[in-house]
Amino acid sequence: ADFAIEYERQCTPADVNFINSSVNGDQYDWTFNGTPYSTNSSDLISRQFSNSSTTNTAYYQVDLTVTSPQGCISQTSKQVSVYHDVIADFSSITEGCSPLEVVFTNNSLGASNYKWEFGDNTSSILENPIHVYPNYSNEDTVINVKLTSISENFCADSIFTPILVYPEPRARFVVDKTEGCSPLEITIDNLSEPGNNYTWSFDDGSAPLSVSDTRDVKHNYVNDEGFPQVFTLNLEVTTPNGCRDTLKQKLTIFPRVVVNFERDSAGCSPHTTEFINTSVNASS
Repeated sequence: ADFAIEYERQCTPADVNFINSSVNGDQYDWTFNGTPYSTNSSDLISRQFSNSSTTNTAYYQVDLTVTSPQGCISQTSKQVSVYHDVIADFSSITEGCSPLEVVFTNNSLGASNYKWEFGDNTSSILENPIHVYPNYSNEDTVINVKLTSISENFCADSIFTPILVYPEPRARFVVDKTEGCSPLEITIDNLSEPGNNYTWSFDDGSAPLSVSDTRDVKHNYVNDEGFPQVFTLNLEVTTPNGCRDTLKQKLTIFPRVVVNFERDSAGCSPHTTEFINTSVNASS
C-alpha cells in the first residue's frame, strides 16, 4: 500500500489530491481524518481540508488499507497539513470632507505582511497606515480601499471598503474697493464653489449676513474715528455635508472728513472777517 499527497493549495481550504501507487490490490479502503471511503479503483481521489485556526497549522491523518484478490492486506498512513487561516479586516472612518485624512486600523488575524491599495493609484505595506484623500471636484467621490493580508506561509485574504470623500468648498471673492474714505460702500463678487450657504462677517459690529447663493453683496463701512481703521471681511462657505472653507480680506477705511468753519456773523463796511477752520480729519 502506498500513495502520494499532491497539494493544489495548502492554504485553507486546502484542495488535496491522493495518488494511489499501490500494487496488486483490488480493494482500497481509505480513511480521511476518520471518515471512511472504499473503492475498487486506484484512480486519483480529491478531498478538501479546512483549518479555522488563525495561529496553528492543522494536521489530518489519512489511512489507506489495500486488499489483494487473495485477501492479503497492506496498510499505510500519512498526514495532510493545512496552513492556518488568514482573515483580513480593518476599521476606519468611511466618509468626510476633502482633504480627508483616514487612519486605518488593521484588525487582521493570522497575517504578518500587508498590502494596502488606497484606490487612487497609491499603496502601502505599513500595518496601520494613514492616507489623505483630496477631492478637487464639485461632486462626491467614492474610493474603494483594498487590504490584502498575507501569512508567513503566503496564504492571503482580502477585504474592500468604500470611502466617501465630499468635495472641499473653495471660498473665493473679489471686492471692488479695498480702501477708501468713510462712508465707503463696497460690492463683493462671490466666486465660491461648491456650497449652499455663504456667511459674510464684516468686522464692524454689524450682524453677519447669511445667503444661499453667490449673489453680489453690498456693504457700507463708516469710520467716525480720527484715524484709519482696518476691517477684516470674512466669508465662510458651507456645503450640505458640513464641509467648510473661509477667506479673509482686509479693508482700510479712512476717517470721514467733516467740513466746517467759524466767522464773525456781521459788521459795518468795510468789514474785516476772521475765518476759523473747524473741519475734522482734513489735512489740506
